[in-house]
Amino acid sequence: MNEPEQSPLITLAKELGVRDFVHNLASKGVYFNGYYSGMTYSQAAGGRKKGTGFLNDFAYGMDLDLQRLIGLDGARIHIVLDSRFGAFNSGLNNFSGSGMGYQGGFIGPSNQTRLAEFTYEQNLFKGLLNIRVGRIASTANLTNLPTDCQFITFLCGNPGGWSFNANQSHWPFATWGGLVTIKPAKNYYVKTGAFSDNSWGEKRTGFPFSGDWSESNADGTFIPLEGGYSSSYATEAYPKKYSVGFYYDSHNFTDMYYNTQDMPMAFYGGSPKKNGAHTEVYFEFMQTLWKPSRQSHEDLQIFGGTYLGSSGHPMVNAYYTLGLLKHGTFPGRHHDYGGIVGVASVFNQRVTNALNAHLEAAGERGNFTRSTEGLEVVYGAELLPGVLLRPYMDVIFHPDQQFSSAPNPNLTYSVGGGAQIMIKFNEAFDAPELQPF
Repeated sequence: MNEPEQSPLITLAKELGVRDFVHNLASKGVYFNGYYSGMTYSQAAGGRKKGTGFLNDFAYGMDLDLQRLIGLDGARIHIVLDSRFGAFNSGLNNFSGSGMGYQGGFIGPSNQTRLAEFTYEQNLFKGLLNIRVGRIASTANLTNLPTDCQFITFLCGNPGGWSFNANQSHWPFATWGGLVTIKPAKNYYVKTGAFSDNSWGEKRTGFPFSGDWSESNADGTFIPLEGGYSSSYATEAYPKKYSVGFYYDSHNFTDMYYNTQDMPMAFYGGSPKKNGAHTEVYFEFMQTLWKPSRQSHEDLQIFGGTYLGSSGHPMVNAYYTLGLLKHGTFPGRHHDYGGIVGVASVFNQRVTNALNAHLEAAGERGNFTRSTEGLEVVYGAELLPGVLLRPYMDVIFHPDQQFSSAPNPNLTYSVGGGAQIMIKFNEAFDAPELQPF
C-alpha cells in the first residue's frame, strides 16, 4: 500500500533538520508554538469610505513542561509574544463605521511586538484543580466557544458585549492576574480569578521594563466566574459546550452622555459623570447536531450566546450571537468548513442620546438607532495540513459609529469582506504541541 503524500512543509522541515530539533527538545520538555495570520479587508459598499486594509499577526512562544525539565509534577511555564503589523490605530472603523468588526481580534490598537503571556501553571490533585498566575489576558481564557475563531469578523476574540463594556485588557494585552479552574467531573468545569485593569498598558509592549509591569497605573479589578460543560472529539463523539458566567469590573466607568451635574455634555460641556462599577451575565452554547457516522469528524454544529449588562451603565446593554458551522463540505474536502453567523448589539440609551445630542449641538438633524446587527459568511479551505485560506464576507446594519470622529445618521449599512491565510506552525511543520491538562 502506498503511504499518503506528505506535506511539502513537513518535508522542508525534515530536510532543514528543524523537525528533529523540535522533537528532541519536546522530549526534554520544551515545546514551541505559534501561528501567522495575514488578512485583507475591503469595503465594498456602504460604510464610511471604500478602501482596502492589510492586517498581519504573528504569534510565537514556548511552553516549558517543568515535570520533564526538573521533575516538578504538574508544573508548566507559558511564554507568548505577539507581533502585529499593517493594522490601523482605529481598526477598520473608518471603513465600515462599526466597532463590532474586529477581524480575528487583531486590528490593533497599534503595530508592536508585545509580551502577550508569561504565566506559571500548576495542576493539582490529578487535575481537579488548576492554577495559572502571571502576566495574562484574562479574556483569552473565558467566553470562548470552539467555533469562534473559525470566523473572521465578529467572533474571534471576546463577544462584542465584553469588548465594548469591560475595562479588562483583551488579547494580546496582558495584565497581572490569576485564573483558578476546578474540574469536579469529566468535561465539567468552574473558572474564577482576579485580574488587574490597566487601560494605560494597552498601548505598551508588556515587557518588564519602562514600568510596563508596574501596578501604579492600575484602574480597577476584573473578577469573572464561569462554569459549564465542555467536550471535544477527544472526550465525546458528539462534542458540545454549555456555559454560564458573570463578571464584576470595579473600574469607575465614564458616562457617555451626562456631565458631573447630570446635564448633557454636548450642550453644557463639563467633565463626564462617573458611573462606578459594572457587571455582566452571559450564557453560551455549542452543540453538534449531525454527523454521517459516529466515528466521523465531519459534522454540523449550532452555537450562540446571550450577554447582558446586569448593573451599572454599560455601553452595550445586550449582545446576541447565533450561527451554524459545517465541517466537511464537498467530496474530497473533508477538512474544509463553511459557516454563517448573525450578531446583534443593543446599546445603552445614553450612548444613543450622546450621538443624537452631538448631532443636534452641531446644528444637524437625524437620529441614531440603538441596535447594530451583523451577518458573516466564511469558508475555510485547507490548502495543506495547518494552512488555511478563509474568504469571508460581512454585512453590518446600522453601524454603531462609536469610534467615529464625525458620526453620520444616514449611514445605514456596510458590506465588506476579504480573505485570510492562516498558518498554524505546529500542524504545518509537524512540531509537537504541549496539550492542555
